[in-house]
Amino acid sequence: IGEKGEEELFNELISFFKLRLKHYLQEQSIRYDIIDAVLEKDITALPTLVKKAFVLQTKKDANGFKETIEALSRVLTIANKATEDVEIDESLFENEYEKALYKQYVDVSFTLQTNEVSEEEFFDKLASLQGVINDFFDHTMVMAEDQALKNNRLALMSQLADLIISFANVKEIVTK
Repeated sequence: IGEKGEEELFNELISFFKLRLKHYLQEQSIRYDIIDAVLEKDITALPTLVKKAFVLQTKKDANGFKETIEALSRVLTIANKATEDVEIDESLFENEYEKALYKQYVDVSFTLQTNEVSEEEFFDKLASLQGVINDFFDHTMVMAEDQALKNNRLALMSQLADLIISFANVKEIVTK
């Protein structure tokens, strides 16, 4: 390994692979923001990242894509405010919108963990959350004064954000 430490060498390799993958995706006419969205998280399986980029590129002009990305991005934004690592406590849910979002999150999560789904099916599962996410935000104050409620809602946002980020950082996608 020489003068460089293992970690530094590993990081250089990751950067190299990301750069090569970025170049490849650009050659495939994938939009820059979509490339950034799929490359933001850690590289695992290269073919999976490529498929995710193609799914987003294909769906970007579909009806409802902008609204889906906005809803998912909203979750990522509010999840950043979570400072404590707490378990979700269903007994703290105050309204049907919290319950509905949690139920659909659990269902989607379970489906993705227990079934082999394509990247397109993965995105469609995330997109299916749009309505309950919007209802949740329309009827629920995440940053409640009650600390337990606030932390519980942030925990829900945080877990949902982890699921979204496992596909792509949708906040990178330009929807104008």
